[in-house]
Amino acid sequence: MADILDDMNYDVNIANSGYKALELVDEHEFNMTLMDVRMPGLDGLETLKLMRQKRPSMKVVMVTAYANDATLDEIKTIGVEGILFKPIKFPELFKYMPLA
Repeated sequence: MADILDDMNYDVNIANSGYKALELVDEHEFNMTLMDVRMPGLDGLETLKLMRQKRPSMKVVMVTAYANDATLDEIKTIGVEGILFKPIKFPELFKYMPLA
């Protein structure tokens, strides 16, 4: 997905954990974060909570293949632009993407 977005002239940064995502948010002003619910170390839900403390207005779209109703409800309560289910369909993703 990162390669495709990069080919479409989006500036893409990749974090392989919630901790790395939070570091990147401290270092950069992102227009949008696309984040998986399941990540090693700090999962996406906990990362989302901490990210909201740092950047409450940043656009976040969560991605999942394994979310249950309780997790989805908590994600919606914290606040996201959208939730995408794997496998991701690019037309659905692009509804949330800023112009490159």
